[in-house]
Amino acid sequence: MKPCFIKFSYKKRSFLLIEILVAFSIIALISIPLIRNPICFCQTQIRSLEKLECERIAELSFLDIKVKLLKNEISSIPKNVKDAQVQYLPSYFLDSFRNQEIKRTFIVYSKKEKFYNDETFKFVHIKIFLKPANQKDFFTYKYKTIYKIPSKISL
Repeated sequence: MKPCFIKFSYKKRSFLLIEILVAFSIIALISIPLIRNPICFCQTQIRSLEKLECERIAELSFLDIKVKLLKNEISSIPKNVKDAQVQYLPSYFLDSFRNQEIKRTFIVYSKKEKFYNDETFKFVHIKIFLKPANQKDFFTYKYKTIYKIPSKISL
């Protein structure tokens, strides 16, 4: 018996378009988590930096309100929150990430009043509301300070 050799013919065939599309789709599915995570991290960092910037603006707003109190530009300070009127400060513009406007409002009220050496002091509560242009909700910051009521000089 003669050994029988079977001859296999290998033809070189080109890739089909569907095979290339499947390969690209698999690569895309694998690379989505690699791309998405850094983008989400960057967006989260920007939001936290904006919130930190709002805290800085709230501190500046508190300083503005204290100056108004010292100059007696805030005439009456009610004794509870319900009677307090919303007052406005000029808007603040962030030049950092999105060039956005931050609207600033506040209320002032006092719960306690003390007398010491013929002078009157109030324990003043200040609530500052900041609203960035691209957000629905306000950021609320609460501060407390002591305010000396100016004595009325009589002639």
